[in-house]
Amino acid sequence: MGRPPVPMTDDYNQVLRRNTVWVADDGLGIQGVVELEETDFGLLTKNMAVDPDFQKQGLGRRLLAQAEQLAREAGHDALYIYISEAMVENLVFYLDHGYQEYERRLEQGTYRRIYLRKHLA
Repeated sequence: MGRPPVPMTDDYNQVLRRNTVWVADDGLGIQGVVELEETDFGLLTKNMAVDPDFQKQGLGRRLLAQAEQLAREAGHDALYIYISEAMVENLVFYLDHGYQEYERRLEQGTYRRIYLRKHLA
């Protein structure tokens, strides 16, 4: 990508004021996080991350299920996410969990993003 992903440069004092953030914590430290943002087109999964030490244990799937449940409870019929084209493993993860690609964009001159959505039952 050539530079850090946008969520790594966000001011999390501001993020916590404006968005919904769920943290997975085992009492010894943070294992994962999902951040949801209300947008003009619906609820966006702005950031989802799992500590590498806890990957491949189902935590990402549980965080995603929590995000989808929160979207349903808020009356949304879909949940959106965008990822970098460079994050091929993430694309496979979301496609495997029912998300569909609907657009690719070049943003801010350097960010090649894939936009996905999942229609919620």
